[in-house]
This record gives sequence, structure tokens and C-alpha cells, in this order.
Amino acid sequence: MNDLELTEKAALAAGIPMRTGTPGEFNPLHDDGDAFRLAATLNFRIEPAGPMLKPVDRVIVSVKGKGHIDAEVLFEGDPRAAWRRAIVMTAAALEGDSL
Repeated sequence: MNDLELTEKAALAAGIPMRTGTPGEFNPLHDDGDAFRLAATLNFRIEPAGPMLKPVDRVIVSVKGKGHIDAEVLFEGDPRAAWRRAIVMTAAALEGDSL
């Protein structure tokens, strides 16, 4: 699944209208605010993965509802990008098998 399809499924799960190619486009893979609104709307639990008091290299986003859905993403140099991607992956999973 490409990034656009992932974003469309995430928007559908949250009831957010998709506008593509226009200013103000919903883009939670690149916009922290859009990702936060998506996570808040869907009541996600977000946590760094790893032992307490040690640096972590991944994030886990989970939601309870249709079973239990988790998305775990490695930081790979950009922690905020990992958090955004994990949020979008989890939201998209609510709309089908996308993880």
C-alpha cells in the first residue's frame, strides 16, 4: 500500500474528508498537527518502545476496538516521522488489513 492509500484509509477511519492537491490538505505522514488530530480523534495510545530510562529507537501506537491493533515503527533517524507513520498505519488498519 502506498502512502496516499494509507492516508486515505486513515482519513476514512477518522471521518476526516480528504482534499488532495489543495492548500490545507490532510497529510498526517508529514504534518505533526494532522497526525495528532488523527490520534486524538481515534483515541490512540502512543508510547515509546523500550526499557525505562534508556534511549528508545521505536514507537508503538495501539487502539482497542476492532480487536487490538498495534503499529510499531523504527525511528530511522527521525523520531517524529516514525510517530506520524505509526499513527497513520494504526488508523488505516481500522479500515482493513493494512499493516
